[in-house]
Amino acid sequence: MVGLKRFCSILLLFALFVFPFSAPSEASRGGFAASRVATDENGAEYVEGEVLVQLSYSSAGARANAAEVFAASRGMSVAAQYGALSRAKGKTLLHLKSDYKTTARMMLELSADSRVEIVEPNYIRRIQAAPDDTHFGVLWGMRNTGQSGGTAGADISATDAWDVRTDASDVVVAVLDTGVHYGHEDLAANMWDGAALGFPNHGWNFVDNTDDPYDIDGHGTHCAGTIGAAGNNAKGVAGVAWNVKIMAVKILNDLGSGTTDMALGGYEWVLARKNAGVNIVAINASYGGDPYSQIEENAIAALGDAGILFVAAAGNENTDNDADPHYPASYNLPNIISVAASGRNDERADFSNFGAASVHLAAPGAGILSTVPEVTAVATPFSDDMEGGAAKWEEGAWTYVDPGQGTFAPVDTPWEIDDSIFNSPTHSWNSNPASAQGTYHGIASTAVDLGAHAGKRLSLEFWTNYSVGAGNFFDIYISKDNGASWALLKRLNGSSEENLKMPAYAIPSDYTTNEFRVGFGLKMNVAAGGDFVHIDDVKVVAKEVTGSAYEEYNGTSMAAPHVTGAVALVAAQYPGETVAERRARILENVDVLPAWNGVVSTGGRLNLARAIEPTPTPHRGGGCNAGSFSSSILLLALPLLLLFKYR
Repeated sequence: MVGLKRFCSILLLFALFVFPFSAPSEASRGGFAASRVATDENGAEYVEGEVLVQLSYSSAGARANAAEVFAASRGMSVAAQYGALSRAKGKTLLHLKSDYKTTARMMLELSADSRVEIVEPNYIRRIQAAPDDTHFGVLWGMRNTGQSGGTAGADISATDAWDVRTDASDVVVAVLDTGVHYGHEDLAANMWDGAALGFPNHGWNFVDNTDDPYDIDGHGTHCAGTIGAAGNNAKGVAGVAWNVKIMAVKILNDLGSGTTDMALGGYEWVLARKNAGVNIVAINASYGGDPYSQIEENAIAALGDAGILFVAAAGNENTDNDADPHYPASYNLPNIISVAASGRNDERADFSNFGAASVHLAAPGAGILSTVPEVTAVATPFSDDMEGGAAKWEEGAWTYVDPGQGTFAPVDTPWEIDDSIFNSPTHSWNSNPASAQGTYHGIASTAVDLGAHAGKRLSLEFWTNYSVGAGNFFDIYISKDNGASWALLKRLNGSSEENLKMPAYAIPSDYTTNEFRVGFGLKMNVAAGGDFVHIDDVKVVAKEVTGSAYEEYNGTSMAAPHVTGAVALVAAQYPGETVAERRARILENVDVLPAWNGVVSTGGRLNLARAIEPTPTPHRGGGCNAGSFSSSILLLALPLLLLFKYR
């Protein structure tokens, strides 16, 4: 039988050809010189040109320079001797270096020496990767130390995962949302740039149909930050993936709402970029609603066929999605991951939807700090608190055409400014309607010049108190041509006692003319008594994104990006895997917890570390002692073992 040392020599030589150690990295890490840091076939870092050695004999009592002589005979030098450990083991432990030999070469030569029992690379050990981002300590979802009343360990094990990988710069994640503040200090370096491929920079805006996917609402920017805020940059927060390319696709307006056609436009745009060669691996879909759409389901299925995972928020209604589906999260497709929200103690957040069959896993979603735009109101082109009378308004001078329902002319019953119900100081518009069926009661502002505010983000804001019965509607509409035509901005019914009393609605960019008007109307389809609308403190506000900020949000919208970031890291770690394999890595490696048993299909919360490395190798290479080589090398070396078993 071949001797152990000879076999180790053969095995190491074989490993040099089949699993060569990587070239030294180009960047300095952890204080080691750039030329000295390398990685083995398992991705473990070691110091190039250095080894650790265990000799079969004790150097105690030997010549003082015995270790130096041994090393010099091999063209190496002694960096350290471990006397106490050597005496305790009855062996000699040395740290050897070479100025011109690689670690692989040193191991090959030393393993052929009968006096060498073990030879290993000088592996680099690090603290669990904790970035220097200024607000990292607040990110309980990444590392929960019990801060703010949480439970230590109730997190996604991000710091363990970051010991394996932080970089996903070769993959792209599309954030379909309110846009992204692509100039944010913590996101700018990680924004997708399509210019080199002939595409618009950063993404597309399907609300305004432009190549500027700006975000003034903040929701999309918040999601983007959890996915991929730049890590270890001494600023703000760290995303799940420290380096990743974020594609911004604006399908929701500045107040967080959109339509299915905008979503379809986003799906189409992402699919076209994927087909053109952009390595898009996931979509983050932190939005949803109740109605099922076969067309939308088919579109998302097509994304899966193209290799894109679709990570969707389960919803915030505290309902069971198995019984009351929430779309798009509830489409039963093999490329969808539906995400519930967990809290600091691994409990289900009280707002989070759930579903033992249709919601797949949980991720942190309560009190999540992330990136948002700093928004400043820079002008108020129109403002009226109704205290000065009706000088800025007109009644009975216009008609309203309701598509599909005819033309409604103003009636003689006027609106009134009175003090019956108001916000501030003492007066508001009161619709004071006659309840005749088929009438329309309305007021419209005089022309407002918005032309000077082109490029700014404009919103219509006002106070209201209303009660509108079934079949009747409170309408808000706008005009860009001094009332020659009107567009419905929002239709409301019910009672404002159940809704926000200070609504705000984004004004489309093509309405920034010098003939802008806003109108309010009460449409009576059904004869009813007691319907009324009160309006006060109407204003048009021009806003700009003026900087970078950070805020805590709650929602399954905040949970989904943790999973999307995990998909990005998994895709970077295992680039050849399919959608099904990546999805399985996420879902099959959760932390199974009692709180999630029967609540989500996996029974657990995201564990990023296990998703990245679900079956860690106990030993990452090394010398010829039992168990010190990775299983992959031993398996491939098995033919050599058989060849040399007998002579």
